[in-house]
Amino acid sequence: MPLITEHQFLEEVPLQADSRALILGTIHPYAPQAAENFLCRFFYGNKYSLWGIFKEVFPHLPIDAKDQVACPVQSAGKIKRMLREYHIAISDTVKVAIRPEHEPSADRFLPGTQYHYELIQQICQAAALESIFFTGKKVLDIFRSLYTETVRKAGLSAPAVFPKNIGSGEIFTLRDDVYFCKELRCILLPSPSPGAARGKSRAFLSSGYADYAQWRLSFYRQALSEIFNKPPR
Repeated sequence: MPLITEHQFLEEVPLQADSRALILGTIHPYAPQAAENFLCRFFYGNKYSLWGIFKEVFPHLPIDAKDQVACPVQSAGKIKRMLREYHIAISDTVKVAIRPEHEPSADRFLPGTQYHYELIQQICQAAALESIFFTGKKVLDIFRSLYTETVRKAGLSAPAVFPKNIGSGEIFTLRDDVYFCKELRCILLPSPSPGAARGKSRAFLSSGYADYAQWRLSFYRQALSEIFNKPPR
């Protein structure tokens, strides 16, 4: 029987007019008791993957390290306050996921999955938005589909604004004069998932690093330094 996951956190730190950056994923893993068993009751809270990387790379951030998480709600609260202080929104491309029973955390979705089409219009209205951080290749693929379908439904021709081939740890500029009417710096982050530590992306292979985990930390540090090395506005 397919597993159904309804998003628990989609509108908790949404895009606002003053949002400077957007962190974008697919959807959290399936959990039999919703998010009750998550280490932290928020995005990436199942294993605290993304936030553990953030804290390791930027120790000054007012959030818990993974081994400091004592209360799932309090840790989530610290993350939400930090995101708002730095004008960072967080969202996902999937609202309701239908997954194979044997793949409860997979980003492989079955028919009936509901996608977050409203996200495209939210980006249009986020006047201060400068950057989008995609947390995986599947995220970018879904986002591209949502954008293309939304533009075509508006009676417009979808421009070729996405690279044909981009991998983990790469950056491109999305220049859209048709629908978004803005330029966005797009960063395909190496997946924060612990299971992605064996990845062999082009960026990693050409980086000179022998250790994938160290390269991932270095990439996060460089990609996010413009945001987190400045005092929050």
